Amino acid sequence: MPVAKKEGDYVFGSTMNQQGTLVIESSCMGGESSALSQICALIEDAQLHKAPIQAYADWLASIFAPCVLGMSVMTFISWITLLSLNLVPVEWKAELGTDTLAGHSNDIYIAVLFAISVVVIACPCALGLATPTAVMVGCGVGAKQGVLIKGGRALETARYIDTIVFDKTGTLTVGHPFVRDVVVVNRAYTPRELLYYSASLECVSEHVLGKAIVVTAAEHEKLELHDPTEVHVVPGRGMEGVLPASDATSRNTPVNVLVGNFEYCEEKNIEISQKIRAHMHELELEGKTVVVVCVEGKLAGLLALADAPRPEAAAVVKHLKSMGLDVWLITGDNLRTASAIARQMGINHVKAVALPGEKASQIKALQSQMNPLTQKPRVVCMVGDGINDAPALAQSDIGMAIGAGTQIAKAEADMVLVKSALTDVVVALDLARVVFSRIKLNFFLSVVYNLIGIPLAAGMFFPLIHQTIPPAYAGLAMAFSSVSVVISSLLLKKYKAPIVSKTNMKHRFKDDAKVTEVKNTVRQNFGRLHKTYEPLTNLDEVRHFCSLAFSLRHCHLFAVPLQWNE
Repeated sequence: MPVAKKEGDYVFGSTMNQQGTLVIESSCMGGESSALSQICALIEDAQLHKAPIQAYADWLASIFAPCVLGMSVMTFISWITLLSLNLVPVEWKAELGTDTLAGHSNDIYIAVLFAISVVVIACPCALGLATPTAVMVGCGVGAKQGVLIKGGRALETARYIDTIVFDKTGTLTVGHPFVRDVVVVNRAYTPRELLYYSASLECVSEHVLGKAIVVTAAEHEKLELHDPTEVHVVPGRGMEGVLPASDATSRNTPVNVLVGNFEYCEEKNIEISQKIRAHMHELELEGKTVVVVCVEGKLAGLLALADAPRPEAAAVVKHLKSMGLDVWLITGDNLRTASAIARQMGINHVKAVALPGEKASQIKALQSQMNPLTQKPRVVCMVGDGINDAPALAQSDIGMAIGAGTQIAKAEADMVLVKSALTDVVVALDLARVVFSRIKLNFFLSVVYNLIGIPLAAGMFFPLIHQTIPPAYAGLAMAFSSVSVVISSLLLKKYKAPIVSKTNMKHRFKDDAKVTEVKNTVRQNFGRLHKTYEPLTNLDEVRHFCSLAFSLRHCHLFAVPLQWNE
């Protein structure tokens, strides 16, 4: 339940602020709070968490010891019986190193020798070491590869993943969107005023789109922003608040500002004409996210933001499909924008306009479906980075958080991709498969050792090979079996991450130098673009703008701002 806090109260780490804004002062920060300390603690904690298969190994080891004692007793009884009934040839007794003229005086010695060898050579340790050693080494290898794995359960479950779900912003895209279009709807406002209102409101937001608006206004336009009051945030929809008067606007009184998506405006009964809706539709078909800016309950303008896809995203999706995984995209963005991004990535399944709670519901719905290939319920992995992804990360069988994402997303995730590289998704899933293949190999080695070693120690093959395993050699064999399992697990350190080919993406980025040059030009001349809302009377200005617009058209970085008059 929410707890009310007032000025001067203490709040603990990971406390979530539900509404409004506040300033929190850090009162202490020890060495254990550093990022390195947290990573080390996470690895240590992961190595202590048992995989579910470890419970089976522990159960097997718990019944193994009584069974070995039983086999030892049976071995003693069998040999003492055979020796007492003179069913053992005299030559065998000689080969066993006993005096053949002593009659039955050495029978107990021979029977005890075999019984002790059975107890000594049997090795439940190998069964117990098969899983934890592999998990420990696997977690360490994952950390070196940039994947923090929270325990054996995550590793084991990741082995069976058949469906993977991606968030869009910050996951499939680079997570650094920028404002491409400023569309003025109401002539009472200028493009700079729209940026001021939206950025001032978003400066208290952690949302990636909000941060992009703030960067555009504060860094590129050098606007002086002011903190809003009476802020109300609706996750997945938008936010509203009151902004004070500023020199950046023509208003000299505080104004109520709303920034959000189209659905949020509909909920607030804000009128949006069909002409504006059609233009929003066109922008969304280009893969842009449209943010609506309303002032005093009326539509003021639109901001169109775009986030470049990660260079490796399409190759990662293709590789995941080759691994037999079903790839989905679930995002809070609208269907047109989401579909445009999905087409670029090669993703066939898209769920759009999903609120944080709806993302979790979509994950739950996928988990209830049957995989058509395995005819078993889907095992779902969610990859996300933001606070809106936290419920879905918690609901999924395996949650992967991008390292550059929010703290709550990383807290709810089972794996954290420290380098924020999308290729590490492939590494994490492949490593899980390799680790559990090694666990199976360890179990196989342990079982084979005991299946061969115990009969040999019991003397079952003595009539054929005329050789015994003395207790001393049985002890050495037992130690070797444990060492062999440990060595097998340590070989995981030689793990090599799969190479995700990016050749199919190279043609999209062969003009990086040109793209960067034009992008910088646009940022430097963003102020000149604003002038296009006014008539261009100077011939030099017209030539400059046409040249710039032509470059922009061919580089597809920015679109020329449009003005809509109601």
